[in-house]
Amino acid sequence: MSAKYGVNISLTNKASSAIEIDNTNPIALIGDDTSLVGLSLYNSVDEALAKVNEGTLKNALNDLKACGLKTQVILSSFVKSGEGDENAKKIADNKACVNSINELKNVENTLKIKPRFILAPEYNDTGVQNTLNTVATSLRAIYAIELDKKSETEIKTALESISTKRAIISFQKVVRNDSVIRPASSFLIACYAKVMSESPFGFSETYSNKVVAGITSLQDVVEHLQGEDSLSDRLRALGVTTLFIDKGIRAWGGETRDKDFPSLHTVVVLDRIIEALFNSCKDAIDRRVKDVLGFSIQSINNFQQNLIGANVLLGYLVSLPKDKNTNESLAKGQVSLQVDLQVMPLLKQFNILLVQVDSFSQELVKQIA
Repeated sequence: MSAKYGVNISLTNKASSAIEIDNTNPIALIGDDTSLVGLSLYNSVDEALAKVNEGTLKNALNDLKACGLKTQVILSSFVKSGEGDENAKKIADNKACVNSINELKNVENTLKIKPRFILAPEYNDTGVQNTLNTVATSLRAIYAIELDKKSETEIKTALESISTKRAIISFQKVVRNDSVIRPASSFLIACYAKVMSESPFGFSETYSNKVVAGITSLQDVVEHLQGEDSLSDRLRALGVTTLFIDKGIRAWGGETRDKDFPSLHTVVVLDRIIEALFNSCKDAIDRRVKDVLGFSIQSINNFQQNLIGANVLLGYLVSLPKDKNTNESLAKGQVSLQVDLQVMPLLKQFNILLVQVDSFSQELVKQIA
């Protein structure tokens, strides 16, 4: 209660929240277990391994452990079917996998966390892939696809039905550091998560051309020739990530199956910006326009300047388009803000032209004289 005499000071916050990037990178694994069912959250890979039994989840967790990944892990698990012939079991298991992927739609409400990466290792059914794409899109997450094809022709055919800007697509089998042969997908996801976690703006980096931990050799070797047309380059252009040996085992990829967003790096950067803007500007809803609009625009300006300083963006422009902010829309409290921005590109090709000339011959005379 304020005093009857003297000075009273009240504090009211009319500003929108400062815009910050959340650079945590939880991984969601979907798979089978002999007893564990439903959604569960663990603060480390080791903690998750202590809770699971036999199944694809344990296999994938051992992949992540081999990579030395430190992150929170979300498990969406099911028990494999034991009824019918092998085909019937496979159909039932794929259906259970699809249902477990869909469970992630509620993960923010149930576990208070959202995955950055989604992985359903050893489940390659088309229905699984489509569901992964749908759920990853709604969560603004990156997911993995494992192709069961080997030849370039077979891979091209399999890719014809895949259109996505969020998938790391691979087909190779690798040898884990305990000599177990595994799909490459878990190791690629772990590599990307580690790269992102190395700095506050690590999400603006890529996993491509980085050494992938946890692997001792490649079961499926892919031709990779610097400066020459090779299979790794051709597959990369199609949106497939490969692994090759060069001072360690490195990833080669980062392209998508989307014509509008051909670079996975750009998708990830825009995802983080969108999420940060959502989290900040939602506080402005249901407050008086004049009280919050100026603060919101200033917050966005400051945020974009920080991203430019961190080399995440090349530039940006914030505006209030007149055609979208009409008298009618403003009277209804509907304000449209346009932010034009350009993401800092990654160096994809470095062309060096070597020209043999004889114009420096006199240098030899000078050296001899």
